[in-house]
Amino acid sequence: MDPVYAVLQAGTSSLSFGFVDYLTTISAIGVITMALIQTAKDMLPIRRWYQRRRFRAWLADGVREAAVPDRSAVLFGQPAGRQQPDAAAAEARLVSLATDGDAHALYDLPIEQMCGQINAALQVVLEYPADDPNLVAIVGSRASAADLAMLIGVANGAMNSATARTPEVSAAKARVMHQFQRAIDAFQIAVSYRWKMSLQIASLVLCGLLTYAALLLRFHVGTSYVGGVGAVVIGAVLAGFLAPVARDLTAAVQGLRK
Repeated sequence: MDPVYAVLQAGTSSLSFGFVDYLTTISAIGVITMALIQTAKDMLPIRRWYQRRRFRAWLADGVREAAVPDRSAVLFGQPAGRQQPDAAAAEARLVSLATDGDAHALYDLPIEQMCGQINAALQVVLEYPADDPNLVAIVGSRASAADLAMLIGVANGAMNSATARTPEVSAAKARVMHQFQRAIDAFQIAVSYRWKMSLQIASLVLCGLLTYAALLLRFHVGTSYVGGVGAVVIGAVLAGFLAPVARDLTAAVQGLRK
């Protein structure tokens, strides 16, 4: 770590090592950070933990939005307020439809593929909405209650076959399916953004620790040392922003090999 400290110190106090040497060392810290984060992602089910936690939070939000008397009466056939959507039952049913009950298989997927599997499962749910009132209530928490009532009435046989094929029923199904898809799209966008932001924060923190370790090992300075603090901050920021670049380049090379 001595060469790392020397170059970082040069970047904050002198130009004896030059800009190229400083940038090279910062890049090396960024690459090391990227390698450590990638190794953690490969060896630990971090993506699974994160996506499962976010998905359950998303379902909980849907329960709160759907827990209104008119929707409860429409979806569950009960007097208003007698029954509420069940997020755990909805998750279990969705995992069963999406990946044959294998939760690890679903949550280990990249977020785009995970949402693709969920969308495919929801198409089946919309064909038989009366069989999955929890999923219909939660995922369609912002769909029209009248549309949901119409579709469930058709599924329960409350309407004859001629009525079930009317343009109104087709339009209701299209509107509800559109709401399903937009809800999943919003979930995918939010999770993807937060995942990338979490990785960026982890890169900055790890780069700061590596830079501080170089300072501590070389000169035994603490955070009260102004020059050392400056070196840590500058090194962490630069290396932290270079780490994702190194990760993207590595992913591009792996893609070319495939």
